[in-house]
Amino acid sequence: MAESTGQDEEALAYLEEALQIKRALFAAEPHNPELKRALDIALDKIGKLAESAGRNEAALAYFREDLVILRELAEAEPRT
Repeated sequence: MAESTGQDEEALAYLEEALQIKRALFAAEPHNPELKRALDIALDKIGKLAESAGRNEAALAYFREDLVILRELAEAEPRT
């Protein structure tokens, strides 16, 4: 298990706050692909950081949520 640093935890706190804002923006415009892609990127980043900080259960939750979004993006744009 990776050891978490104070900087990892601080970064996670900022990313989690940003993620909540992006979720709210997406909730207001759920059919906006740019917001959906921004949410995808945010979930991937925070999942990776959570994993490196040893927060494996949280990382898995972020990755699962991201996978749902990626599947929706793929269905909406099958060429990509």
